[in-house]
Amino acid sequence: MSYPIRIQTTCTELTSLTLGATTDSIIRTIVTRNRGLEQLSIYCSSKFSSKGVKVIAENCPILKGLKLKCSVRMSDKSIEPILKYCTALEELSLFSCSKVKGECHNHKRNASQHSLTHSLSKGVVFKKYPGKAAKKGSPFCLRNLDLSYCELSKTGFKALVKVHSTTLFSSRALTNSLI
Repeated sequence: MSYPIRIQTTCTELTSLTLGATTDSIIRTIVTRNRGLEQLSIYCSSKFSSKGVKVIAENCPILKGLKLKCSVRMSDKSIEPILKYCTALEELSLFSCSKVKGECHNHKRNASQHSLTHSLSKGVVFKKYPGKAAKKGSPFCLRNLDLSYCELSKTGFKALVKVHSTTLFSSRALTNSLI
Protein backbone atom coordinates (compact mmCIF):
# COMPACT_ATOMS: atom_id res chain seq x y z
CA MET A 1 0.00 0.00 0.00
CA SER A 2 1.46 3.37 -0.97
CA TYR A 3 1.83 6.42 1.26
CA PRO A 4 -1.11 8.51 -0.11
CA ILE A 5 -3.47 5.54 -0.07
CA ARG A 6 -2.80 4.87 3.63
CA ILE A 7 -3.55 8.49 4.49
CA GLN A 8 -6.64 8.47 2.29
CA THR A 9 -8.12 5.37 3.88
CA THR A 10 -7.17 6.09 7.49
CA CYS A 11 -7.24 9.90 7.79
CA THR A 12 -10.53 11.21 6.50
CA GLU A 13 -11.33 13.86 9.12
CA LEU A 14 -8.17 15.94 9.15
CA THR A 15 -8.47 19.62 9.99
CA SER A 16 -4.75 20.39 9.77
CA LEU A 17 -2.04 18.91 7.57
CA THR A 18 1.62 19.69 6.91
CA LEU A 19 3.48 18.08 4.00
CA GLY A 20 7.00 18.29 2.67
CA ALA A 21 7.77 17.72 -0.98
CA THR A 22 4.55 16.49 -2.57
CA THR A 23 2.81 16.22 -5.93
CA ASP A 24 -0.54 17.24 -7.37
CA SER A 25 -1.77 13.63 -7.33
CA ILE A 26 -0.91 13.18 -3.64
CA ILE A 27 -2.75 16.42 -2.84
CA ARG A 28 -5.77 15.24 -4.85
CA THR A 29 -5.78 11.91 -2.98
CA ILE A 30 -5.68 13.60 0.41
CA VAL A 31 -7.94 16.65 0.03
CA THR A 32 -10.78 14.90 -1.75
CA ARG A 33 -11.24 12.80 1.41
CA ASN A 34 -10.57 15.63 3.87
CA ARG A 35 -12.90 18.45 2.85
CA GLY A 36 -12.85 19.76 6.42
CA LEU A 37 -9.21 20.90 6.21
CA GLU A 38 -8.78 24.28 7.87
CA GLN A 39 -4.97 24.51 7.85
CA LEU A 40 -2.73 23.21 5.07
CA SER A 41 1.03 23.68 4.80
CA ILE A 42 3.14 22.47 1.90
CA TYR A 43 6.90 22.97 2.05
CA CYS A 44 9.66 22.81 -0.57
CA SER A 45 7.64 21.13 -3.26
CA SER A 46 8.99 21.43 -6.79
CA LYS A 47 6.41 18.99 -8.19
CA PHE A 48 3.37 20.77 -6.75
CA SER A 49 1.72 23.02 -9.37
CA SER A 50 -1.30 25.20 -10.06
CA LYS A 51 -3.29 22.00 -10.74
CA GLY A 52 -2.78 21.00 -7.11
CA VAL A 53 -3.80 24.47 -5.93
CA LYS A 54 -6.99 24.21 -7.97
CA VAL A 55 -7.78 20.84 -6.35
CA ILE A 56 -7.28 22.42 -2.91
CA ALA A 57 -9.57 25.34 -3.80
CA GLU A 58 -12.28 23.00 -5.10
CA ASN A 59 -12.16 20.60 -2.15
CA CYS A 60 -11.34 22.73 0.92
CA PRO A 61 -14.19 25.24 1.23
CA ILE A 62 -13.47 26.09 4.88
CA LEU A 63 -9.68 26.46 4.56
CA LYS A 64 -8.50 29.18 6.94
CA GLY A 65 -4.75 28.93 6.51
CA LEU A 66 -2.60 28.01 3.52
CA LYS A 67 1.19 28.00 3.55
CA LEU A 68 2.95 27.26 0.29
CA LYS A 69 6.55 27.80 1.33
CA CYS A 70 9.35 27.46 -1.22
CA SER A 71 6.92 26.13 -3.83
CA VAL A 72 8.90 27.16 -6.89
CA ARG A 73 6.06 26.61 -9.38
CA MET A 74 3.60 28.95 -7.62
CA SER A 75 2.79 32.26 -9.31
CA ASP A 76 0.14 34.95 -8.97
CA LYS A 77 -1.96 33.06 -11.53
CA SER A 78 -1.55 29.79 -9.59
CA ILE A 79 -3.19 31.14 -6.45
CA GLU A 80 -6.24 32.66 -8.17
CA PRO A 81 -8.47 29.61 -7.43
CA ILE A 82 -7.63 29.91 -3.72
CA LEU A 83 -8.58 33.59 -3.72
CA LYS A 84 -11.77 32.78 -5.57
CA TYR A 85 -13.08 29.73 -3.67
CA CYS A 86 -11.41 29.55 -0.25
CA THR A 87 -13.59 32.25 1.14
CA ALA A 88 -12.81 31.62 4.83
CA LEU A 89 -9.07 32.14 4.25
CA GLU A 90 -7.46 34.19 7.02
CA GLU A 91 -3.78 33.41 6.45
CA LEU A 92 -1.87 33.03 3.19
CA SER A 93 1.87 32.43 3.16
CA LEU A 94 3.74 32.35 -0.13
CA PHE A 95 7.16 32.47 1.55
CA SER A 96 9.93 32.16 -1.03
CA CYS A 97 7.59 31.47 -3.95
CA SER A 98 9.87 33.34 -6.34
CA LYS A 99 7.36 33.50 -9.22
CA VAL A 100 4.87 35.49 -7.14
CA LYS A 101 5.20 39.06 -8.37
CA GLY A 102 2.10 40.64 -6.84
CA GLU A 103 0.75 41.51 -10.27
CA CYS A 104 -2.56 40.97 -12.00
CA HIS A 105 -2.57 38.23 -14.61
CA ASN A 106 -5.10 38.50 -17.36
CA HIS A 107 -4.77 38.77 -21.09
CA LYS A 108 -7.85 40.98 -21.29
CA ARG A 109 -7.91 44.72 -20.64
CA ASN A 110 -9.23 44.49 -17.08
CA ALA A 111 -7.37 42.81 -14.26
CA SER A 112 -8.42 39.34 -13.24
CA GLN A 113 -11.08 39.56 -10.54
CA HIS A 114 -9.25 37.03 -8.41
CA SER A 115 -5.63 38.10 -8.84
CA LEU A 116 -3.70 38.82 -5.66
CA THR A 117 -3.63 42.62 -5.80
CA HIS A 118 -7.15 42.93 -7.23
CA SER A 119 -8.60 40.62 -4.58
CA LEU A 120 -6.86 42.51 -1.80
CA SER A 121 -7.83 45.93 -3.11
CA LYS A 122 -11.47 45.05 -3.73
CA GLY A 123 -11.98 42.82 -0.71
CA VAL A 124 -13.56 40.03 -2.73
CA VAL A 125 -12.66 37.27 -0.30
CA PHE A 126 -15.43 36.75 2.24
CA LYS A 127 -16.34 34.45 5.16
CA LYS A 128 -20.07 34.18 4.96
CA TYR A 129 -20.46 31.47 2.32
CA PRO A 130 -17.44 29.12 2.34
CA GLY A 131 -16.86 27.24 -0.90
CA LYS A 132 -18.76 29.64 -3.15
CA ALA A 133 -17.02 32.08 -5.44
CA ALA A 134 -16.30 35.41 -3.79
CA LYS A 135 -18.62 38.27 -4.65
CA LYS A 136 -17.62 41.84 -5.33
CA GLY A 137 -17.99 44.12 -2.33
CA SER A 138 -18.12 41.36 0.27
CA PRO A 139 -16.19 41.83 3.54
CA PHE A 140 -12.56 40.76 3.52
CA CYS A 141 -11.24 38.18 5.97
CA LEU A 142 -7.54 37.67 5.12
CA ARG A 143 -5.59 38.68 8.22
CA ASN A 144 -2.04 37.53 7.48
CA LEU A 145 -0.25 37.66 4.17
CA ASP A 146 3.38 36.51 4.04
CA LEU A 147 5.25 37.35 0.85
CA SER A 148 8.74 37.06 2.33
CA TYR A 149 11.36 36.28 -0.28
CA CYS A 150 8.87 36.53 -3.12
CA GLU A 151 10.37 38.46 -6.00
CA LEU A 152 7.70 41.13 -6.19
CA SER A 153 7.84 43.35 -9.23
CA LYS A 154 8.01 47.08 -8.67
CA THR A 155 4.40 47.36 -9.88
CA GLY A 156 3.25 44.48 -7.67
CA PHE A 157 5.05 45.86 -4.63
CA LYS A 158 3.54 49.33 -5.11
CA ALA A 159 0.06 47.84 -5.54
CA LEU A 160 0.37 45.77 -2.37
CA VAL A 161 1.72 48.72 -0.36
CA LYS A 162 -1.14 50.87 -1.65
CA VAL A 163 -3.67 48.24 -0.56
CA HIS A 164 -1.93 47.90 2.81
CA SER A 165 -1.85 51.63 3.47
CA THR A 166 -5.42 52.36 2.43
CA THR A 167 -7.97 49.98 3.85
CA LEU A 168 -7.47 46.32 4.40
CA PHE A 169 -4.50 45.89 6.65
CA SER A 170 -4.87 48.69 9.18
CA SER A 171 -4.29 46.29 12.07
CA ARG A 172 -3.35 43.17 10.11
CA ALA A 173 -0.01 41.65 9.22
CA LEU A 174 1.63 42.06 5.84
CA THR A 175 5.06 40.51 5.66
CA ASN A 176 7.56 41.02 2.91
CA SER A 177 11.30 41.04 2.99
CA LEU A 178 11.30 44.32 1.03
CA ILE A 179 9.07 46.29 3.42
